[in-house]
Amino acid sequence: MINASNLVRPIVRLLRENTHSRRLSNRIFFPNVDLLVYRHGPNFSIEPQPIAAAIRIPEMSASGFRFTCPLEKPFIKGDCIRIIFKKPNFLKDLQLNAVIRHGALLKTQKEKKGHAYYQLGCEFLFTNHEARSLIARWSAMELAKFLERRNSIKDRLITFFFTRKIGQWDFYPVKNFQDLQRGFSLVYQEYLKRGYIAANHPKTFFNFHCLLPYAWTFIAKNKTGQIGGTISLIPDHTSHGLPADKIFSDELNSLRNQGRKIGEVGMLATNKAIFKNGRFVLGNVSKMKFLFQLFREMFLAARALGLDDLAITVNPNHVAIYRHLYFYPIGEVRQYSYVNNAPAVLMRCNIEEARQKVSRENYDLYRFYFLSKTASQDPSQKFTLGLEDLRHLLSLNEVCGHLNSFEKQNLLETYSKVEPCDSKAQAA
Repeated sequence: MINASNLVRPIVRLLRENTHSRRLSNRIFFPNVDLLVYRHGPNFSIEPQPIAAAIRIPEMSASGFRFTCPLEKPFIKGDCIRIIFKKPNFLKDLQLNAVIRHGALLKTQKEKKGHAYYQLGCEFLFTNHEARSLIARWSAMELAKFLERRNSIKDRLITFFFTRKIGQWDFYPVKNFQDLQRGFSLVYQEYLKRGYIAANHPKTFFNFHCLLPYAWTFIAKNKTGQIGGTISLIPDHTSHGLPADKIFSDELNSLRNQGRKIGEVGMLATNKAIFKNGRFVLGNVSKMKFLFQLFREMFLAARALGLDDLAITVNPNHVAIYRHLYFYPIGEVRQYSYVNNAPAVLMRCNIEEARQKVSRENYDLYRFYFLSKTASQDPSQKFTLGLEDLRHLLSLNEVCGHLNSFEKQNLLETYSKVEPCDSKAQAA
């Protein structure tokens, strides 16, 4: 029987390697080049001896390269070698000098005709500026191609794993007050673990903006009734603004001045008890798949509302994962009192730019985010708090203290202008 973990492990490793840009050294790539190598003595004191012909370089940079070749005699550190690059787009073969800096005997390679295989690391000895510039430009172009290939592989793997439907979970806008409360309880549970909020007796967490009548809350629930995750979407409003205005008002006002409609993503939490890893990392395939599905519901609602941009404040450690959801930083890292002065950075998703980019690069992801049909696209499916439910939450606030007196009064005045809503009827 095939062990599934043996199949997933190398793919997860590839995803992890692509996640951290610091691992993608700008000195290593896989150029498509053949070369001829001749070995001299130190300082080119010995006549050249051919040691390799038509060797493909596995790794190279603007300062040197590494390759494997068979040698009759062991290499000598400091030996000089002469390389002739045979590259199709060169007008002529490029001849350069290099010096052997390190090497190792590869015992795993079988010896042939008395030759032992060595892996050699060499450093270029440039004799003129033109050759140095040529290699540097070539290195940069090959590096860009290499990273592009790696990113395309990564994106295809992400699409394959993370856009598949999760059978045991249903994702939808909250349908009743009980689901909304359970979502708030999950946010409290996860934020408390990370030190973002202080403990309180009702064991719930909410803010002013997520209680507004035009705010959307989405949950993921399985067949047993367990809540696996929640996320909220708060459309911008002239009277109430957005939560991120507290520390990123300049960045948000810049978008507003361009006439753009903004929505903020917030109150995001996933149940850590369901996932072994509590962080949003590409190595946790199950959690990433869950997150993609949760974001899709919010994203479809944002498009139905005609929003131009989505904003989200995230911990700087999580920026990499949100880039895969087409969010990009637009502000500096600042302390956010909303989450107990934890560091936060503002990220923005231009919905139309994301649509165009995904349609060109990844049709599966485009179909997943832009061609799906769910309840989140129907505003009539949105649950709105009734005045009785609001008063219940405000009574809890007397204990947990999430809202100040001005925000409580503002909510009561806002809901007095909203048509009465029976939460039991909506639940039905």
